[in-house]
Amino acid sequence: MSMGRLFRSEDNIAVDGDSWMSMHVVLDNSEYNEDSQLLLKQEAVLLSLHHNTTRNYVIVSPDVNTLEWNPYAVETSTGVRWNYVYALQLEFDKEDDVDDLEILLKKLKKKWNSKNKHILNFTMPSIGKRQYFITLEILSAKDFDADELYVEFFIKYPDGVTSSDVHHGRTHVTTSMRSEDEPRQAHFAQTVDLQVEADDDQEPAPIKLFFEVISTDWWGRHRTEGYAYLPLPLDPGHRTRVLTCVRPEEKNKVEAESRRFFVGGCHLLKDLDVLTKPRMQNTDFYYASSGTLHLRWSTLAQSTIACPRPPAQPSVSSASAVLQGAEAVLKQYRKARARLAAATRDLKCHDGGGDSWNNN
Repeated sequence: MSMGRLFRSEDNIAVDGDSWMSMHVVLDNSEYNEDSQLLLKQEAVLLSLHHNTTRNYVIVSPDVNTLEWNPYAVETSTGVRWNYVYALQLEFDKEDDVDDLEILLKKLKKKWNSKNKHILNFTMPSIGKRQYFITLEILSAKDFDADELYVEFFIKYPDGVTSSDVHHGRTHVTTSMRSEDEPRQAHFAQTVDLQVEADDDQEPAPIKLFFEVISTDWWGRHRTEGYAYLPLPLDPGHRTRVLTCVRPEEKNKVEAESRRFFVGGCHLLKDLDVLTKPRMQNTDFYYASSGTLHLRWSTLAQSTIACPRPPAQPSVSSASAVLQGAEAVLKQYRKARARLAAATRDLKCHDGGGDSWNNN
């Protein structure tokens, strides 16, 4: 069979004309009668070998593993798992071809390392700035009355903190699970990655995160089940938090229940910043506890170490003063040299006059 299109990459040459041969190792767990006639077919593929006869290489699927750490589960093509596990190991005979293969693999690894070298380098933040990397996990919601739940979140960054990441998002819809000993619980396992930047010389204020737990049903109604607020500090570390969700309800309970049942209620909070000051309540409604929201996050901070500053260069005025001093010294040197030359000239003249008097 042809599997060329499954292994395309920008480094590969055209493989449309390659030919393949495949072999599969299958676990046969079928049921037969006494005459070896098949009653129930149950097969599971354990290993597949794909041989490229054109370029003479083999692809093994699945990959090599260990039985102790990551065993493979035996399952059928329809996804039915059996109570068996297995592992794969490859052993090569010591021949000349093996040495050639090792050389080829080393060359490929060297080529890959050189090509992807720039990917492994970290991008350092600017001098005077500190970057924060936050991974937030919305784990679960408990004790809510509805069965189908999802969570919307809103992020507000304080002054001095900048980010190009999302400011709003939502999780998928999940179904709450019940058990006799535990309360109703909905699992999300939603991850939100944030990257923010702030000045390195000051401690930034916490990021404001607002959560809204919303329910939906087969009628298509979306109802607010509760709000929660989290001031997320930018301190490095790993933390978990359980937030108590509250739902604003009208004081007229009859109208509130009717509106909530038929149209999903009304949006009583126009500004979520009200949640940061729960004591400042509107007189038209009150807060009622509705459930809990379980969160977990990790924060990593990175900054550039300040390098020592280079020595200050002399200013224009100081350089001019140095030049003027050098010119003054040179001028004095020229004057002294001229006086020395004049004195030497007079001495030669006197020596010449004495010789002529002696001759006379």
